[in-house]
Amino acid sequence: MGAAKDEVLYRIGKGEWSAMKHVTEPDPSYVAGVAAWKKITDKKTRGRRPSNPARSTHLWRAPIPSTLSPGTHKISVKAKDMFGRVFTEQKEIKITK
Repeated sequence: MGAAKDEVLYRIGKGEWSAMKHVTEPDPSYVAGVAAWKKITDKKTRGRRPSNPARSTHLWRAPIPSTLSPGTHKISVKAKDMFGRVFTEQKEIKITK
């Protein structure tokens, strides 16, 4: 979770840290879950249908450069919250032709 006043930066590989843009929109993971639920509605399923996606206040966005070469690249994200705490995470992405 986060807030619009938090600082969120990212970098690809050992590149420079760049600011991410705070956005207010439905969470893409949640939207995908609702879409998956809709695909199985013709089958009997247990549980309730998820509610419609609502705007989320904890999302940030940044572009992935179109100049990345095909292969695996590490993306690092660093967030600093309103209390000065710093959190970091890394993930690898695969670029294909």
